[in-house]
Amino acid sequence: IVNIVKHCLEVTQAKSVKAVIGGLHLLGLDRMQVKEIANKLLELGVEKIYAGHCTGFEALCVLSETFKENFKRIYCGAVIKL
Repeated sequence: IVNIVKHCLEVTQAKSVKAVIGGLHLLGLDRMQVKEIANKLLELGVEKIYAGHCTGFEALCVLSETFKENFKRIYCGAVIKL
């Protein structure tokens, strides 16, 4: 996900990313690995995270702790207003 965000920033020449939305598939990573990813996303200017169940429970917890009110879980049929 970090590489995807980096590529998006390079292609668009944007300074930040309004939101990362989707299942992030971070299952199998330990808490420290997810924390590193979360911190890197913050450094890259990601403002909000909307994560689905396939992100993994532990990763959802870490992302929630890191992004606080800028983290939301999403479900099928969710409506997101940016």
